[in-house]
Amino acid sequence: MQQSKLSPSALMKQVVKQIVTALPAKYSIVWMGGNLPARFKSSYSVRLFSYVASSMKKTFNMQTNLGFSRKNHFIFPSDRTIELFGKPTLYKGERGALELSRSLSQYADCFVDIGAHVGYFSFYVREHMKESNPIFFFEPDPDLYELINANVNRAALPNTFGSVDGHLTFYKNPEHPDMSSITTIHKDVYDTIPIQVEVTRFDTFVASHSLKHICVKVDVENAEDEFIQGAEGALDAIDYLIMEVLSRAREKQLIQRMIHDFNFHAYYINDYQLEYTSDGRFEYIDGQYNWLFCREEPDVLKAKLKNSRMRVASR
Repeated sequence: MQQSKLSPSALMKQVVKQIVTALPAKYSIVWMGGNLPARFKSSYSVRLFSYVASSMKKTFNMQTNLGFSRKNHFIFPSDRTIELFGKPTLYKGERGALELSRSLSQYADCFVDIGAHVGYFSFYVREHMKESNPIFFFEPDPDLYELINANVNRAALPNTFGSVDGHLTFYKNPEHPDMSSITTIHKDVYDTIPIQVEVTRFDTFVASHSLKHICVKVDVENAEDEFIQGAEGALDAIDYLIMEVLSRAREKQLIQRMIHDFNFHAYYINDYQLEYTSDGRFEYIDGQYNWLFCREEPDVLKAKLKNSRMRVASR
């Protein structure tokens, strides 16, 4: 029987796989990848070190600078390859929101991270925000919350706190943790696990801590409307709200309500461009779900962001 010939690309993949499988000292190699200075981290290095990490027999914890920290090191499981081997500018769907969080938190008295996931936003803002200004993070997944807390303690991050109060049912998605939610929207697609978690209303939290001039990042997987309901008593304290807005909230006219009912200016975050809308209409770009709601009109916001990567486009 005649063997079929491999294409050049398939042959190259096979050769690379054999080389990686035979590599000695793989742990040292991936450790180096996690701690490369940010200027050396790229999409190519992410692919290379991720491939080496995936060739190892089991998941293990390893150190990383997260692609931005010059003074702190964090511990993440070896399958969190973007966090381990990437950097903020490589987060195609989040890098605009990350840049805004970093830039606008400089004008705020505190930063609040709602739906912190693994804590990347909190850690990134902490690197740039004044140490005297507090950061509060909320993450309902107990495993992810513990991961964030462990890294906060390991790096001795100043003025960085987790906070909870009360309980609700959280639907954990073991297959895709970033799609876990307090809603049941994914239950027909994925097997989710209902668990009881501690929560607090945002306006209750703001009042109890006497917060004002807040920069808030929200990523709550289809519970955006519920967040706004729990924040109504404290929306005046929010100067900047950076929020993922998915189809469920858009169908409930959340963007229009933020403009007309709560007097925010709305900007669709299209990568590094902010697209202003006065009526909530926008052109959706695949993979770009984030919005900025703030008090500044385009010209004022443009001046505040002049030293950032963000560009403000008005209609």
